[in-house]
Amino acid sequence: KLPMASLTKIMTAVVASENKKKNDQYVVSKEDLVGEDAMGLDVGETLTLSDLLYGMMLHSGNDAAETLATNFPKGRNAFIKAMNSKVQALGLLDTNFTNPTGLEGDGKQYTTAYDLLVMAEYALSNFPLFDEVVSTFDYNIPYSLSHKVFYLENETNLLTSYPGVKGVKT
Repeated sequence: KLPMASLTKIMTAVVASENKKKNDQYVVSKEDLVGEDAMGLDVGETLTLSDLLYGMMLHSGNDAAETLATNFPKGRNAFIKAMNSKVQALGLLDTNFTNPTGLEGDGKQYTTAYDLLVMAEYALSNFPLFDEVVSTFDYNIPYSLSHKVFYLENETNLLTSYPGVKGVKT
């Protein structure tokens, strides 16, 4: 069992995808702006699940992960509880989440290589949008009245240099 850093975002994507808001509108709050890696969100912007998944998975945006968690019914803590419930439902007993980003705040967030493999395969097999997002090299989110323009580039550089790589996370 080891800390998994931003690989946490695989399960963040799963829980967010399984619990998409009906109106597909996620509002950024001040509390969502954490960590060094960010897609560049500003307080008050509103984006879709798809937009936030691109920002979270391509650029490892902690702000996107937190926005998905804080917009969850009953909030961020309920989102983290849903992450832990999902790994249990998948039969993964060696994983624990304490946040949606992978930032190592309390040191009690961990997983194994096997559990990560199962999580990634589950996400790729069950969510076509996830599969599309993680295999994308670069992506533009155009300006709208609810947010600025975003240009996102995948940090998984093997996508363009090694045949057969699907992406997911570095």
